[in-house]
Amino acid sequence: MAEEGDVDEAIGHFKEALRIRPDYSEAHYYNLGLALVREGNINEGISHYMEALRIQPDSEKVHNNLGVALSRQGMTGESIFHYAEALRIRPDYINAHFNIGMLLAEQGDIERAIWHYKEAIRLKPGFVKARFRLGLAYSEYGDKDAAIDEGNVLKGMDPNLAAILFEKIYRKDLEN
Repeated sequence: MAEEGDVDEAIGHFKEALRIRPDYSEAHYYNLGLALVREGNINEGISHYMEALRIQPDSEKVHNNLGVALSRQGMTGESIFHYAEALRIRPDYINAHFNIGMLLAEQGDIERAIWHYKEAIRLKPGFVKARFRLGLAYSEYGDKDAAIDEGNVLKGMDPNLAAILFEKIYRKDLEN
C-alpha cells in the first residue's frame, strides 16, 4: 500500500494493525518503518525498525534498512554495524553489500567499498548501480584502467550511466 503512493493512508492502516497486534514485526518493518522513512519521518521510522529487531533480531532486511535510515541521520558507525549484521545473517544479501559499499566509499575506505561492490556484482551481475559505483571507486582509488573497464561493461547495460561514469573518470584524471 505504501509503495502505491498514498503513504499517509498506509501509515494510518499500519498503526491500526499495530494497535491490534503490537508484536507484529512485519507491520513495524516492512510497513510502518519503511513508510515513515520514505515520508521523511526518519527518527520515527528508526524507532519502528528497532522495535521490529526486538521482536525479530535476525532479520537481515530490518538491519539493512535500519542502516539506511541511520546513515541518513549521519550515524555512520551505527549504520555500518547494521549493514554488517545483515551480512552476518545473510552473507549473500546484495542490498547490504551495495549499501555498506556506498557508506565505506563516502568514508574514504575505498578498498573495502570495492570489495563490497564486487561482491554485489558477483551475486547479481546485472546490478547496474553497483557496477557504476565500482567504476567510481576504482577511479577514486587511482585505478583508471579498472574504472574504464567497468565503464565499458556498463555501456552495454546503461549507456547514459556509462557516459556519466566516463565523464567522472576523465574529470578525476584531469584533476590529478
